[in-house]
Order: sequence, then structure tokens, then C-alpha cells
Amino acid sequence: MDAIVSRHLTHIDQRRVASMEAVRGLTLWNAHEDGHVVIYARGEMDFATTSFLIQTIRDLMSESVQTCLIHCQEVTFIDSETLKHVLTIRRDLARRGKTLGLCRCSSQVQRILDILGLSEHLVVNCI
Repeated sequence: MDAIVSRHLTHIDQRRVASMEAVRGLTLWNAHEDGHVVIYARGEMDFATTSFLIQTIRDLMSESVQTCLIHCQEVTFIDSETLKHVLTIRRDLARRGKTLGLCRCSSQVQRILDILGLSEHLVVNCI
């Protein structure tokens, strides 16, 4: 799966952004290609922004979308509340044969995932 996601992420990175929104210190924008969507995030993912992130994921996961990646290179913080909701949505999507993961995590996000033991469950390695 990593090779497929990496190929699509490389192409998506070069595509025009579909939409951009910001709420309380978290900015999200996204790009689509061939059944894959990448949500680019900048700022902090915490209690105040969790519902914004979750609603964005739900809005973007149409029947034709198979993979959703949250690009976390510019995320400076992620809390346990956000991770709990992301894991719940990931589980629900997996039941429908879809994938949700984090990619290109900042060192701050990667450290939190490592401490909580969630890296292997949530992180999709992309070139």
C-alpha cells in the first residue's frame, strides 16, 4: 500500500488545492486524485480543533475515495482527543475497505505517536 500511496501523494503534491479553511489555529486544505485525498494540516490539532478535522475527513470521504491521508509536516501539536477520534474514524473506514492515515509527520507529532505506541497503526510512510 505504501508504494501506491507514495505514487499518488507525489502527484497530488503538485496539484492545485481544492479548498482551504481555518479554525482556531488549525488550517486545512486538500487535494484529490484518482480515489485518494490528502488533507494538508498546519497548526495545532487539539480539543478546540478536533471537530473541524473530523468533519473535514467525513466530508471528503465519498464513496469514490479509497484513501485519505492527513499530511502532518506543518502540525506542531496533536493531542490524545484528536488521536482518539482519528483512530475511531480509521476503524470505521477500514470496515468499508477504506484507508485513513497520517503521513509526513513533523517531529513533534512523530514523538507523540511514538510515545503512545501509535506510529505503526496510523503512520503511512511516503517517499
